[in-house]
Amino acid sequence: SMSNKEAIELVMQTFLHLGSKTYSHLETVLTRYLKVIESMLTEDDSQLNVLLAVQDFWSNSSQHRSYVMGKLMTYRIVANTDIADWVLSDPGLRQCHRFHSWEVLKEVSAKVLAKKNDLEDLFRESLARNDGKEEERRTAVEEAEEDARKFSLHVLRLFLNRIASPPPDQCAISDEAFKDTLRRRLRAFCRMHRCQPCSCVLVSGVFVCLTKRLWWPQFEQRGLAFAEGTSARYVEGRLG
Repeated sequence: SMSNKEAIELVMQTFLHLGSKTYSHLETVLTRYLKVIESMLTEDDSQLNVLLAVQDFWSNSSQHRSYVMGKLMTYRIVANTDIADWVLSDPGLRQCHRFHSWEVLKEVSAKVLAKKNDLEDLFRESLARNDGKEEERRTAVEEAEEDARKFSLHVLRLFLNRIASPPPDQCAISDEAFKDTLRRRLRAFCRMHRCQPCSCVLVSGVFVCLTKRLWWPQFEQRGLAFAEGTSARYVEGRLG
């Protein structure tokens, strides 16, 4: 019988072909068959397989890929972390020398931060007006902040794992050039999300120095060890 991945690929490519004439056709098809797509999200990697199907169908059109992925996020077929999983998956990283994949991740990051900022603005307006919505909007801000935190940590973990263990056929470029590409993109992501107020970030007890390009276990090779909870600024100071 057909696997879930094969079913998703067949159905998505059929829908994308039906909507390929114009962007309005695409939106109509996606809206009409939304329930069908949702019904196929039965496995842990189903959302990633949806994005891979979009990548395969629109391999020569970054604009169409961005449009469809944006709609899939709007319709809650995929989450922001699914987009990050796709960008840093083996198939996604084969395009890491192309600008488009990183732009998609940047756009998703911008949406996550914009949602948080918009809710913070509404909360401040409620406080100024004393309109009785303060607690409701405070809760919304806290939820958005938690979503942004989880997203940034998820992406940081993906980056660190990829730098430590590149896919075997990465980008058709040298291993060191591949890692340099990921380091640059990681530093840009950290600046955007202000992950830490200094050049070191802490991810699940693992410290990474962005400016000195030191990654675990390179700290251990230098005889450095830090306990869980150690501040990133302290780590930066120890590195000199």
